[in-house]
Amino acid sequence: MSDLKLSPSPPDAADTDFRMDAPGEIMNWLRELLQSQARIQLSTPEGEAIHTVLRALDTPHGMLTMEAPQAGDTLAPVLASDELVATAFLDKIKLQFDVSGLVAIRGDGAEVLRSPVPLRLYRFQRRQAYRVASAGQLYPALKLSDPDLPVCAS
Repeated sequence: MSDLKLSPSPPDAADTDFRMDAPGEIMNWLRELLQSQARIQLSTPEGEAIHTVLRALDTPHGMLTMEAPQAGDTLAPVLASDELVATAFLDKIKLQFDVSGLVAIRGDGAEVLRSPVPLRLYRFQRRQAYRVASAGQLYPALKLSDPDLPVCAS
C-alpha cells in the first residue's frame, strides 16, 4: 500500500468559475480599481478592518501602493495579521484577493501601504443575468369602463 500515490484532488469547479490566475487579467482588474478609485476593505480573520484605495500600480516591480488610513490605531492590527483579504466592488462585481507582505511606508509627510501584486484574484458577479429595471413608476393597470361589473377583492 505504500506504493499507492494519491493524485492531488482537482480544484473545486465552483472555485475555477471565479478564480483568475493569469497575470495580465489580474493587472487589468487592478487597473480598473485604480482608475475608479473604488474603496478596498482590508480585513483580518479576527474581524479587524480598514478601508483604503489603490493609489499606484507598479507593474515592473509587481507592487501595489494603497492609501494609509488617517487613524493609525486601526492600522496596527491589520499590519500585524498574517492573513489579509482585500475586497472591493466595481459596479455589480465583487473582487477579492489575498494580501501578503503588507507594510506601511512613511515619506514626504504621508504614509502609504505597499504589498506585492496578488497571484490570484476572485471575481464574483451578483447575478448571471441582470434584472430589467422599470422606467419610472409606470406599472400596467386594468381599468374597467363598465361601473356595473362586480369588483373582486382579494
